[in-house]
Amino acid sequence: MSNRTFYIEPDKVQGKTAILKGEELHHARNVMRLGPGDEIELVDGLGNMHRATFLSISSEKGELEINSTETEN
Repeated sequence: MSNRTFYIEPDKVQGKTAILKGEELHHARNVMRLGPGDEIELVDGLGNMHRATFLSISSEKGELEINSTETEN
């Protein structure tokens, strides 16, 4: 799934939900044409990789449910 990996600001991940915005959202929505039900990976620059599923996606934000999280040691 490496072609579906997106950067997310750490503060946009809250528990089991995440909000994707900006250029990453544009790429997911307009270039890759992803939508509700599609799975992606999110990296936060802190060593965390989240597997997540889009719940909703608009031009303003993508709301995701975090399915699992792996942390680099």
